Amino acid sequence: MEMFDLIFRNGKVFDSVQACFTKQDVAVMGDKIAKVGNLPGETAAVEIDAEGCMVVPGLIDGHLHLFTKGSDEGIPPDLSLLPNGITAAVDGGTAGVSTYDAFHQIDIQNSLASVKACLNVSSLGMLHAKVFENTRVEDYEEARLLETAQRYRGEIIALKLRYSLDLNPQMPIHALARCVELAEKMELPLVVHVTNPPVDMSAIADKLRPGDVFCHCFQGKGNTILAENGRVKAAVWEAKRRGVLFDASNGTNNYCHAIAQAAMAEGFYPDFITTDGSHVFHSYYKPRCFTLPYLMSKYLALGMSLEDVFQRTTWNAARFAGWTRKGVLAEGFDADISVFKSVRKEAVFADFRDDIIRGDVLLVPQMTVKAGTIVYRQVTFS
Repeated sequence: MEMFDLIFRNGKVFDSVQACFTKQDVAVMGDKIAKVGNLPGETAAVEIDAEGCMVVPGLIDGHLHLFTKGSDEGIPPDLSLLPNGITAAVDGGTAGVSTYDAFHQIDIQNSLASVKACLNVSSLGMLHAKVFENTRVEDYEEARLLETAQRYRGEIIALKLRYSLDLNPQMPIHALARCVELAEKMELPLVVHVTNPPVDMSAIADKLRPGDVFCHCFQGKGNTILAENGRVKAAVWEAKRRGVLFDASNGTNNYCHAIAQAAMAEGFYPDFITTDGSHVFHSYYKPRCFTLPYLMSKYLALGMSLEDVFQRTTWNAARFAGWTRKGVLAEGFDADISVFKSVRKEAVFADFRDDIIRGDVLLVPQMTVKAGTIVYRQVTFS
């Protein structure tokens, strides 16, 4: 019989690979998961009774903005993530080559939460909600992009392009093709922000490669993923079949109920559920977005299962980010663990038009464990 540091007992443990819950115990030793299974004879320094709760891998928010000192968009990583059951996150391209070193030193190196990032194709990145990126293709600094991606290999996981008329009414059409070319040279996926894009969504879908990310897939401005008949465009479906990934990244202005409902009625589900949380004029802890568990609750109201929702915020996100020891509760994996209750409560979810849908379940974080240490505990959690 072993003595562990921490054991969760009596909870519904989420198998994120198979997308199912089973009644098991989870034991932690140091910063790793030591055992998962029926452990009645094992003891631990701290034992947590998770009866009536879900014990899941620490959530991963795959798209939000965390550059706190170099961009007015940035939100503090640990403060915004850990109390919400989120133990890892991917910054959605706040920094460019001129600012990435500062982002790495200020936020990534100093956060308890694990953070990786997309690199913005614009050298200055995102400075402010009213100061948009330089969209001139001739100003993309290929040599610096390649050097920065190589220097931070494994931490920078994708190139980011915001391909939107909202940034520039003269957004260059060929920016997308150029960024696909750059991402290919950088040996990285491309993440494309597609709100109010300058071309039809089919043209975007056709250009993306397997592993690239079509971000804000349920946005409702200008060109959308729906055809005139209200169904998902054939080219978008084809992109999904060949391995292009679709992120439902919400934010304040980048999500529309009508688009999501029509697409999901066809079985077109997002591969990731993310917040697009940011600070100035935007979203985190503010109406429409709030937090990742709140948005996960919205997808329950839209008809997704608990299993599908949790898989998109654990296993799917970990694989894309290259975290090979996160997103799964299994022996030898990182002891990043969250505990949630499914609370029966009427909830109202609004989109960018302030159209609403109603749900009757909210996912409420009870405890967060990061690298084997309890870093958040809800006062009412037994």
